[in-house]
Amino acid sequence: FNWTVMDAIDSSLTCNLTVDSVVQGINVASSNGTNTNYTVNNIAVGDHKWNVSCWDDAMNTNTSTTFNFSVYVSNTAPNTPTPVINSTDGSNKTLQDLNCFATISDNDNNTMNVSVIWYKNNVTNLSVDYNSSYANGTLFNAILNNANTTKGENWSCGLRAYDGQAYSGWANSTQL
Repeated sequence: FNWTVMDAIDSSLTCNLTVDSVVQGINVASSNGTNTNYTVNNIAVGDHKWNVSCWDDAMNTNTSTTFNFSVYVSNTAPNTPTPVINSTDGSNKTLQDLNCFATISDNDNNTMNVSVIWYKNNVTNLSVDYNSSYANGTLFNAILNNANTTKGENWSCGLRAYDGQAYSGWANSTQL
C-alpha cells in the first residue's frame, strides 16, 4: 500500500492503515509530501477495501477516501497427460478390459477432474468425465469393459485434465 500525506504543520505525521475495517498498520510514520509504502502480508483472495487515517502533532486528523482492490491467484492449466493404453493382463486380447492411464499433474498443485475419450478405429466411441477431484500426481486409470470390444477393432484413448479454471491439452494414446 502506498500513500502521500500533506500537512501545513508537521514534517512527519502518524497514520493507521485499515484494510477491510481492520487496522493493519498502526502508527506508521509518514513524511509530509513523501510517498509512504507499507506491506500487508497474507491478504485473502477476493475483493477488499482500504484507507488511511493520519494525524499531526496538533491532533488534526483526516481519513483518506476508501479504495477498492482485488487479490487473485494466477493459475496455469494442468500439464497435458501422456496416456497409455493396455489390457488388464497385458495380453491385449478381446476378452480383456482396456485401461487408459496416465499420471495427472498440475504445477499449481490443484485437484483435477479428468475427461476421457475412447476411440474405436479412430472414431469417438465413448466420452466420460471423471469429476472426482484427483490429487496432483495421481496415477489415473479409466477402464473400458471388454463387453464394448470386438476382435479386429483398433482402440485408443485420449485424456485431458481440468483444475476448476483451466483445461490441459488433449493427448491420445497409441492404438491397441
